[in-house]
Amino acid sequence: MNKLIFLDVDGVLNCEADWDGPHGDSFSTLDPEKCDQLARVVRETGATVILSSTWRLPFAREPRHKLIEWLKNREVIIHDFTPDLSIRFGWGGSSQPLRGDEIKAWLSTNADKFPNPHFVIIDDDADMLTEQMPFFVQTSFKDNPGGLTPELADKAIAILNQNG
Repeated sequence: MNKLIFLDVDGVLNCEADWDGPHGDSFSTLDPEKCDQLARVVRETGATVILSSTWRLPFAREPRHKLIEWLKNREVIIHDFTPDLSIRFGWGGSSQPLRGDEIKAWLSTNADKFPNPHFVIIDDDADMLTEQMPFFVQTSFKDNPGGLTPELADKAIAILNQNG
């Protein structure tokens, strides 16, 4: 069975409290405990990770390199990135793309490689399409504890492992 995780980073693998903590380093802050929770989700589901975060964009090359290394040390590989639809939609107006649009575009483009996938979206922002909401695990950038907590990781595992 095809299982996919659409992964945001800020607010998932870090939170506001982490920016001033021992792992805070400006734009590329990552929390090892939150990365461990993601690794647990991957381990318990066999899911493939698709990066949907702004960390996938060209300006985030250095933070993305750190992310890839941290996850690789936990045996988690980023398989692909969702497309950047900001050029098509334009930024700043009501036509700004939703993260859900980019996920939908990725699913459509990759339907031959990943037919009928079970997927979960882990993100702190709720800009998903209505039909994606049952597969959405919302984390928090502001709360303490924020990011991918053990309870939210359990929810992601349950979504991915439902019906087989």
